[in-house]
This record gives sequence, structure tokens and C-alpha cells, in this order.
Amino acid sequence: MVVSMTLYQLAIVYGEPAIVAVLFSCNPVFALLFAYLILHESISRADIISLVLSVVGLLVIIDPFKLIDPIGISLAIFAAATFGFYSIMSQASSLKVHLDGVVMTSFTFIAGSIELLIIILITKIPFVANGMRSVSWLKNFTDIPILKNVNLPNLWILLFVGVAVTGGGFAFYFLALQDSGVSIASLVFFFKPVLSPIFAYFLIGENINIPTMIGIAIIILGSIVTIYGYHAEAKSSES
Repeated sequence: MVVSMTLYQLAIVYGEPAIVAVLFSCNPVFALLFAYLILHESISRADIISLVLSVVGLLVIIDPFKLIDPIGISLAIFAAATFGFYSIMSQASSLKVHLDGVVMTSFTFIAGSIELLIIILITKIPFVANGMRSVSWLKNFTDIPILKNVNLPNLWILLFVGVAVTGGGFAFYFLALQDSGVSIASLVFFFKPVLSPIFAYFLIGENINIPTMIGIAIIILGSIVTIYGYHAEAKSSES
């Protein structure tokens, strides 16, 4: 997760945040591929159709013909791929050691926090910091503060983002992976680019353009195909 989130933050620095967020939402494509290769999960026709439709919808939203920054795009794609791999390896590990999604999420966050703390401390070593400053895309990661701007007014925001949004979101995601498989659980990432412009419209008055509306409709159609295929498969297994 540390690798994926670091690549994601670098992609935001070098690319447009909205485009990066949409590209990162393609990580279910990689997750489904890794699930097939590592966990030997079957890929149904509905899964393939849904993924194709969802990716087409994402491409309509970001309009790749207008993208001019290959670095940000490449970093976002690598972030999506590494997160997809992380999702599948977490699922494989939980199945192997018989841990549910909440416990696996807790261990992942603890290990990730320790790893990030070690990396932060390393960036404070003078010769390491000087070397990083000489590289344009690493200079923002030198001498990273640990508790800067952490005060009582901001503490509640940090707790909400860290515990409720991130912790709760990932816990529910891995529980869905555990109970429903990759294709159903990964729908959450395709819903993100659908919900983001809708919330932006109602909360901050940001307009939704025609390509975004078309892309949202295509993604919703892809999600419906997945849900329909899941229910059809469940009915056939019952009979």
C-alpha cells in the first residue's frame, strides 16, 4: 500500500488530480487480472463486459486526447496496478491465515504506518535529504515533518479521515472481497468517478459537462452488468 499511495501522491503532483483519481479507479482491471493469475478466480463474460464498459466510461470522462502530461499518467497507472496487486495479495493472505477483512486491514495499516515512519526518519538524514533534493520529483519528500499542524482543532478531522473514511472504507472493501469476490468488491472504485462530480455539483457548484455525464452513464451500465451477472451466477448455482 505504501508504494501504491506514494505513486498516487506523486501522480497528483505531476498530473491533474481529477484525472489521476479517475485513472486510479482503474485498479479493479489489474485486481481482476491478478485474481485470475494468483487466486485462480474465474473471469465470467459479465465481468469482462463490465470492465470494458467501465474503462470506456473512464476514458470518456478524462478525454485522453487532451492529456499532455505522460509522467502523471504513468505514475497513476503504476499506482493503480500496485494497488490492485496489494488487494489480491491481502485477500490471498487473509485466506491463508484465516483472518477477516477488518483484522487484515488493521495489520496492514499498522505495518504501513511503521514503514512510513521509518521512511520519514530516513529522509531526515542529511546526505539522504541532499541527494533527494537534487532529484526534481523527490525534493518534496525531503525532511518530512511528523507532527506539523497536528493540533486539537485538526485532530478531529484527522481522526475522521483516518478512522472513519480510510479505515472503515478499506475494512468494508476487504470484507466485500472476502464475501463476494473481486468483481463485486471492485465496483466501489468505478463508483468513485461517478459520485465525485455529483458531489462536486451539489457541494461546491462545479458543473458537470456532457462527456462526464456520458461516462457516468457508461460506468453505471457496466456496474449493472456485473450485478446482473453475479445474481445470474448465484441462481444457477442454487439450481
